[in-house]
Amino acid sequence: MEIEDFKHIVIEECTKILKERISAIELELKFLLKDIAEDTKSSAGDKYETSREMANIERGKQESQLAITRKSLNILKNARHTKKEIIAGGNLIRTDKNWIFLSISLGPVTVNNEVVLVITPLSPLGSSFIDLRPGEIVKFNKQDYTIEAIA
Repeated sequence: MEIEDFKHIVIEECTKILKERISAIELELKFLLKDIAEDTKSSAGDKYETSREMANIERGKQESQLAITRKSLNILKNARHTKKEIIAGGNLIRTDKNWIFLSISLGPVTVNNEVVLVITPLSPLGSSFIDLRPGEIVKFNKQDYTIEAIA
């Protein structure tokens, strides 16, 4: 399989993971909003004020996670069209040790029985690949990574 084809499969798998996260967060928000509405109906004192405030704090956290996840989804959409001469955000990199996809922070993702490390270009490992070309070597944590190909 060509590296470009594999990149599209990696993007699709990452997109699937993010869409599942979005669905889970939206469901959690739905339940939180229902709980907040029910607490409001029966607010009879400090106990309910505290409960409602805790639910509102959790809602804020979930809304923040939802925004971050949606932003990550947009980053993935833009990763389809990256240059293949030098490494930048959006590139899939094949090294002599593993696959690295510089886009968003998901960690290891298994695609077609291959583990792909999905990391941001701003991460310590990711940033050490920026502006390099196939054939060059990255030294990170006392390991050498030879860049074999990029897409």
